[in-house]
Amino acid sequence: VWKDALYFQAETMAHGKELWKSDGTAAGTVEFTDILPEALGSNPYGFVGTEDWLFFRASNLVYGNELWATDGVAGGTIRAFDLYPGDKSGHPYNIAAIGKYLFFSASDGVHGEELWALALADLEKPPVLVQDIRPGLASSEPHSLTSLGGNIAQFVYKTEAGDDALMKMEGEGMKLVFEGKGVNIPTFTAPVEEVEVEE
Repeated sequence: VWKDALYFQAETMAHGKELWKSDGTAAGTVEFTDILPEALGSNPYGFVGTEDWLFFRASNLVYGNELWATDGVAGGTIRAFDLYPGDKSGHPYNIAAIGKYLFFSASDGVHGEELWALALADLEKPPVLVQDIRPGLASSEPHSLTSLGGNIAQFVYKTEAGDDALMKMEGEGMKLVFEGKGVNIPTFTAPVEEVEVEE
């Protein structure tokens, strides 16, 4: 539920799986937008609401599977960013709004699946890579991103050895710091302390 309405995925023969909206009444339950025309369906899911935007992932033939957002008006539904340019797919997941950023895990074709941050105050600014934990096309697969209150959050990622490890982000710039000892401390050499999301 976001701004007194329920947004959800529903499927029809005519449009496939698309974004629907309901005010709780039969008459007020309607298809909200058709991102991928005809019966193919954009398969929207992973909904995360902020003060101004409802974010989700969806697919079309032009941009692949990427991050989308709506301001609650059908005409205000936009592709937030094409992280993997063209019809390739960034496959965003692990979407969470924490502090002044929307965080999500995705690949841009240059880096593997890593954590990205989108400034909520200006969606025209491209998202930034928080940290290339496993450099190159290797993926750290950040997931289970959880807010710990304020500008503190933690997530789980894969080390080079394939083990799960815990990372914490804290501070106004959401710096990355190691979380605890004996939690499969990563083996890569690039330091992650004091890495900040750039403005």
